[in-house]
Order: sequence, then C-alpha cells, then structure tokens
Amino acid sequence: MLYDDYVDVVFLLKAANKDMAIWKAEKEITYLLNHDYDNLIDCIKVEDENPIVFGATDPSAFIAGLTEAQTKRRDWFNQTTGLLRYQMATYAITSIADIGLTEERKRDEPAFGSGFRNMARFLSREYTTMAGLWNAEDHVAGISPLEMQDLMNNSSEWALVPIHCP
Repeated sequence: MLYDDYVDVVFLLKAANKDMAIWKAEKEITYLLNHDYDNLIDCIKVEDENPIVFGATDPSAFIAGLTEAQTKRRDWFNQTTGLLRYQMATYAITSIADIGLTEERKRDEPAFGSGFRNMARFLSREYTTMAGLWNAEDHVAGISPLEMQDLMNNSSEWALVPIHCP
C-alpha cells in the first residue's frame, strides 16, 4: 500500500536504483515548482514509512501500486463530481450555463469556479493536489489503460516514489 495519511501523490519514474529514484523525484518537484505548482513547496520524499517500489524487484507490488493510484484518482473524480452535482441541485442549477459569471451570482451560492477549474485540470492530466499518480517522465497525471498495459509488460525500468506534501 503506497498511500497513507502522509502520502499525497506517487511519482512514476524510470530509475534503476534508490539513489536515482530520489534524485529524479527531487528534480521533478523542482520542475513542478518552476511551473507554478506552488502547493509542492514543502514536499519531501517519504522513504522510510513508504519505501520506493521498483518494478524490477517486485513487479506485483509495482502493478498493485499503479492500480491503487488509479483507484485514488477515480475516487477523487467521483467525490468531486458528486459534490458539484449536489451543489448544482441545491441551487436548482440544471446546466453549467445556468451558473453564470462568478461576479453576478447570488451571495449564498457556492463558488463553482474552483471546483470546475480543479476538475478541468484533473481531466487534462495536469498536476493537482489530487493527482494520485504523477508520471514524472511524461509530466502527466494518471495512466491510460494502454499505458497501464505497457507498464505491466515493461515494469523493470520503472519505480514508484511516494511523495509527502505536509
């Protein structure tokens, strides 16, 4: 199990050993910080409580970690869409067009903008705090079924590095 109360995202990256995995994870955090993902400012790699999983040494744990990450992404998607549906129903909004401009909404209506912005970033596979799995090689969140199949067939050069963002 890669996720616990302290792990927010797992980086998928190519690495043959622990030192390379740590170096690449730190390099990726710097990359994301340089691209305005400032929610990563305090991120540290968790290695003792959540060890790095290498596809070469433990392919079944590696695949289980990928599956867990996709489940986390799916859960976040379902939770967020459920919340947006609930908010829309509460305010009798039947379509996105009914939401209107933020500056024109009634004071008691929720701010839908941030929810839709986060969902759009999530669906675009951009980094978000709920990315679950970040492919540090391709700079995208999550994995498609085709990518999953490729990783299952060629897991030996890949690693999963749990990241803790306090």
